Amino acid sequence: MEKKDLKVLVVGGSDVINAAVKSAVDLYSVQCDVINIEDAEEMIFGGDYTHIIVSLERDEEREKGVIFYNLLKIRLPAWRKNAKLFRAGTEDILTDDYVRIFSIMNDLGKKIIL
Repeated sequence: MEKKDLKVLVVGGSDVINAAVKSAVDLYSVQCDVINIEDAEEMIFGGDYTHIIVSLERDEEREKGVIFYNLLKIRLPAWRKNAKLFRAGTEDILTDDYVRIFSIMNDLGKKIIL
């Protein structure tokens, strides 16, 4: 898959985290949209995203983000069979579906260009 074929959606409640993720993705010259959790379902269902990143960092929005991510893990295969789903935050979690904000250039670059 070439970069021009990639389309990333960043979902979350924190404008700061969303902006950081979008900036990092933009550096890879990949199409990227940023949206809040309330509007995300419609965008995902109607869009043709290859990668969806749910940011989970803001304390008061964290629970809502976790619930949305867990629901998306179930629903996404039916909506977008080929879309890859990631969580993003500042913790140091070593799983394939997590991108750490502080090292997003390395983590996300490796995972998105797969």
